[in-house]
Amino acid sequence: MAEAPTSTSAASQLFNSSDAAEVTAHHLLYESTLPPSDRVARLRRVAVTDGLDANTRPLAWTLLLGCGRIEARRYSNLCDGLSDDAQKIRDDARRTFRADDSVRQKVRDAQIVRCVTALARSRNNEVSNGANRSAVAACFLYALPSELEAFACFEKLAELCPRYFTPTLDGCVVGAALVDHILRCISPDTHATLLGDSLLLEDDARTPVEDLVAYPLLASLFTCVPPLDEVAVLWDATFALGGHFPVLCVVALILERFESGDKTVARLQPRRLAPLDARRIVARACSIAPRVPRSLYDVLERHAYDSTVDRAAVAAAASEAPRTPPTPRRPLSASSAKSARKRAS
Repeated sequence: MAEAPTSTSAASQLFNSSDAAEVTAHHLLYESTLPPSDRVARLRRVAVTDGLDANTRPLAWTLLLGCGRIEARRYSNLCDGLSDDAQKIRDDARRTFRADDSVRQKVRDAQIVRCVTALARSRNNEVSNGANRSAVAACFLYALPSELEAFACFEKLAELCPRYFTPTLDGCVVGAALVDHILRCISPDTHATLLGDSLLLEDDARTPVEDLVAYPLLASLFTCVPPLDEVAVLWDATFALGGHFPVLCVVALILERFESGDKTVARLQPRRLAPLDARRIVARACSIAPRVPRSLYDVLERHAYDSTVDRAAVAAAASEAPRTPPTPRRPLSASSAKSARKRAS
């Protein structure tokens, strides 16, 4: 298997050379005398190429997301009321990361309930209250030192990527379609192998790659695949680059696992995936970005917030992109076919 590009070389392609000074997140956050805008610009690069650690992540996330002032009184007021799905929120919180002791020791059900309830009330209950929202809230609570900071980042993410938080999760649906079309463009043989007989589906039908692999990963923002410490590293890069980046991470993960031998959709479903290697996925995702056709990249960048980008818009953009057909499969020889029939029986 070919070596994945290193995170520094691959990710650095996404940044101007003027941002390439060798600095650390700690230096930028606590010691640098650069203007704030320059510090944040360089922090974005460091978050992608080097990742953050537990000490720098809290402040870095609030800066990368643009949280601004965090108001404790407002959060308290939002927590005091009930959302329209109060019982469902409580039930989902009890089920969130139930088998993960490292999370359960740090994150309490009541904290998850408060964060999800506050988000729902802040958005007039026009937000998904599914188990995936509880998992995203729990990841913020796990990675950040205070519940208030966790909610501030949670709310800001919902503001920046609103279509990932709607009741119908339409951004995730469109993101899954983007995964399918990007994979088809940049690695047609991988796409054809994964789809198999599903290649006979109607053009507007959702593929197994969309429904069974991409959608659950995007709806949960990767929190459905352990460990959560690695998910936080993926979020470092996502908050630095934007809400379109998880789509590229899903494509990267599919290619990584395919090259490691997981050549069926069944083996790529989140519950069967190997533990995440976030640095490798981020590096691969950054190397994929320049290979995405311009028409697809345009809708990719907008899909998390622009309601005009639907599956039809993705299909239209994909139709404009140059596409290499998959390599035709060689027919089996008579002896090979006979051996295959014996193995099948």
